[in-house]
Amino acid sequence: MKKNNIFALSTLFFLLSTPAFAKKTTYIVTNQRFDYVKLGEISLREAETRGVSHPVEVDEEKIRKALASLKFSRESFWKKSNTFDRKLFSDEAVNFLSLHLPKAFRQAKTTEEVVFSYLDKDPIVILRNDRLTIASVWVHGNELHLQFKKLFAKVSGDTDKRGNEVRAAAKAKGLRIALQIQPGQRLSQNDEKEVILDLNHDFSSNASFAEEDNADEKTTKTPRAEKASTDKTFNTKQRLEQIEQLRKDKFISQKEYDEKRKEILKDL
Repeated sequence: MKKNNIFALSTLFFLLSTPAFAKKTTYIVTNQRFDYVKLGEISLREAETRGVSHPVEVDEEKIRKALASLKFSRESFWKKSNTFDRKLFSDEAVNFLSLHLPKAFRQAKTTEEVVFSYLDKDPIVILRNDRLTIASVWVHGNELHLQFKKLFAKVSGDTDKRGNEVRAAAKAKGLRIALQIQPGQRLSQNDEKEVILDLNHDFSSNASFAEEDNADEKTTKTPRAEKASTDKTFNTKQRLEQIEQLRKDKFISQKEYDEKRKEILKDL
C-alpha cells in the first residue's frame, strides 16, 4: 500500500511539473527537413536581458537588404582566394528568410525568440557542398540580432535521404570563420557568435565598401592569366589547385579529393 502511494505521488508530481518545463515551439514555416522558421520560448529574464521588442512589425525589404549584406571575412576563410562567393546567405536563402521572418516577428510574444535553419546546396566542382546555418533571431528596437548556433556548417552524408535530418544537423561541422563587419553591422560585446544589424541603415551604401575590399582581387588579374584561362592545360592545373585548396580547407575528404583528382587528370 505504501509503495502504491509513493508511486501515485511521484506520477502526480511528474504530471504537474512537466508543463512547467516543457518549452512550446510554433513553426511559421517548415519543409519538414532542414529549412524552417519557428518560435521558441525563452525565460522572462532572458527576454529582458536581450531587450526583446516582440511582437513587432519589421519591413520585409529591410530584412532582405540586411541579410544580403552579410559577408565572410576573406582573410579568415578563403585566404585571399576568389574561389568562393563570400556572401553568407545565397539569394534563395535571403528570399526564404525575408519572406517568413517578418511573419514570425509579428506573431512572437515577448518571451519568444525566432529560430531559423537553412540548408544551402552549392556543389563545387561537381562535389556536394551542403552548408547549414542555424540561428536565434530577435528584434531590439531597430536592431536585428542574429545569434548563430551553426554557421555555414558542412553537412556530411546524403542530405536528400529522409529520416536523418536531426542527426545530420547535430553532426554538421563549421569552419573557424568570421564575418566581415561592415557599416550598419557590429558584433555583440557579450557573444562573438552574435551579429547585430541596424535595420535603419541603408545597406545599399555598402557597395563602395565592398569595392574597396575587392580592389586587391581585381589588380591580381592580368591579361596573360585571362588568355591562359582558355587553354586546356591551364584549366586542368586550375582545377587541381582548386580541389587541393578544398581539401586543405576540409571542404572535401581525402577520398573525395583522390577520386576527383583522377577524374580531372583523365581529361588531359
